[in-house]
Amino acid sequence: MAKNQEHIQTLEDLTIDALVSVILAIAYFIVFICLFIVLMARLVVVWIVIAFSPILVLQFVMGDKFSITDKIGDVKIFKEFFMPMLVAFPIVIGHIMLTAGKTMT
Repeated sequence: MAKNQEHIQTLEDLTIDALVSVILAIAYFIVFICLFIVLMARLVVVWIVIAFSPILVLQFVMGDKFSITDKIGDVKIFKEFFMPMLVAFPIVIGHIMLTAGKTMT
C-alpha cells in the first residue's frame, strides 16, 4: 500500500477519499482561474501606469502647475504591485494545511 493510504479499507473509504480529492481539485482549479483573471487585470493596469509614468513624474515634480493628470494620479499602484503576494498567501496557507492534514492521518 502507498504511504498515506492505510486508512482505506473498504470501497466506501475509497469513494469518500476520491470524492474529497475531486472536490479539492475543483476548488484549486477555480482558485487558479480566478487568480489568472485577477493577474491579467493587474497586468493591464501596470502597463497603463508604466505608459503614463512620465506624466506622473511631471505632476509630482511640478505640483499644482501640472494638474492634467488628476485622474491618472489616483491609481493605487502599490496595491497592484503587491497583489500577487496578497492573493498567493491564502493559497499557500491552504496548501500547507492540506499537506499537514495528509501527513497526520
